[in-house]
Amino acid sequence: MARSRASYAASMVNEALTSDVFRSSDDLRARVTSIFDGLARGDGSALVTAMHEDFSWTIAGVETAWSRTWAGRHVARSELLQPLMRSFRDTYTMRASRVLVDGDVAVVEAEGSGTTHDGRAYRQRYCLVCAFEGDALVSITEYADTAHMVAILGDPGRSPSAG
Repeated sequence: MARSRASYAASMVNEALTSDVFRSSDDLRARVTSIFDGLARGDGSALVTAMHEDFSWTIAGVETAWSRTWAGRHVARSELLQPLMRSFRDTYTMRASRVLVDGDVAVVEAEGSGTTHDGRAYRQRYCLVCAFEGDALVSITEYADTAHMVAILGDPGRSPSAG
């Protein structure tokens, strides 16, 4: 009986090592670092590629138009990210200063900056909780100053500085 338990345990370890999940926190850290290296250059392609079809982006907060969830990859892109990026006359960048990994979750401390079309500087500090299933990014919960978002950017998708 002990032999079959050992065999079972070995097969479970093998399955875990060869499954479609990250094999170590270093793998997830590398994946997240790669995404944020792109964002630091103003290139969101790695972020978009990582998003699962059922991806959701939640901006935490209370009683602002920014405090909500965009559910679905298409919705997050078309109703949050694309309108947001159109708010800037230059390239908006986000630089990660710290990445902490626990299992399939990465917590990223980051700073973003850009200039709106009317010349106002937009600076933001973020804490982003990024959840993965396998190689796919399934959700981001963003903690940021939503009152600052409203003051500089207006409501999502209706930025007064977009022209």
